[in-house]
Amino acid sequence: MDLKALRKNETAGFGGYSIPACHELAGESLSVTFENGEEMRIDFAARPELTLSTGPGKTCRYKCAKTGANSYFVSFADGERCTSLAVDAATGLVTRVETDASAKPSLSFGKAAHGADGGRQSIATDDFAGNAFVWSFGAEAEYVAAARYEPNAVTVSYPLMGDAASDTAVSGFAAVRLSEGVYLQSAAVTVNGQTFSVALVSNFNNMLCAGGVFGVNKSEVTHLIIGGYGSTAGL
Repeated sequence: MDLKALRKNETAGFGGYSIPACHELAGESLSVTFENGEEMRIDFAARPELTLSTGPGKTCRYKCAKTGANSYFVSFADGERCTSLAVDAATGLVTRVETDASAKPSLSFGKAAHGADGGRQSIATDDFAGNAFVWSFGAEAEYVAAARYEPNAVTVSYPLMGDAASDTAVSGFAAVRLSEGVYLQSAAVTVNGQTFSVALVSNFNNMLCAGGVFGVNKSEVTHLIIGGYGSTAGL
C-alpha cells in the first residue's frame, strides 16, 4: 500500500478522496490492438511510470487502482490529454477512455496480445435507465453522491449537503459492460463551472467502484483516482 495515496486533495469538487495506489503491474508489459487496427504497447516500470511504444516512446507517470481479482484501472496524462484503461488481465480485454481539455470522453475497445478467444466489451448505456444509486467516496463517507439514470443520461445530486450542494451537470454519459455486473461509466461532469472527465469502473456484484477524474481548468490540471462503495436507491 502506498500511504502517500491516502491523502485529501482540495483542488476538485469530488470530495478529494484517493484510494491507495496499486503497483501490481510494475515490471509487466501490455500490448493492445484496438478495433480500428491501432496498436499500443505499454511497459510498466517498477516506479509509477510507464513507457509507450507509440510515438517517440514517451515515459509518463501513471495512476492505477485494482478493480477486481484480475482487473485494473490505469490512467496517465500527457499535458492536457489523458488516457484511461480498464484492463481485464484474465480475458485480455482493454477499454480505453481518452479525453483532453474539453473533458469530452471518447471510447475505444481493444484486446491484449495474450487475450483469450471470445468475449468483447459492449456499449450498455441503456442498462442503467430507471436505476438510482448512492455512492459514498471515502472510508467514512466524507462525500456522498446520488446518481439517477434516465435513457442515455444521468443526473447527480448530493443528499447530505442540502443547500450547500455543488451545482453539477453531466453530459456525454456512456456505459460499457466489462463483465457480468461490472461496467465502465464515462461522462463529462461540470461542478461549479469547472468541467472534468470522469471514468468509473462500477462493480454491482459487490457495490464497489474505482476510477479517475481529469480536468484542465484555467491551465490547472486535475488528475486523480477516486473510489468508494455504493447502494441502490429509490427513484
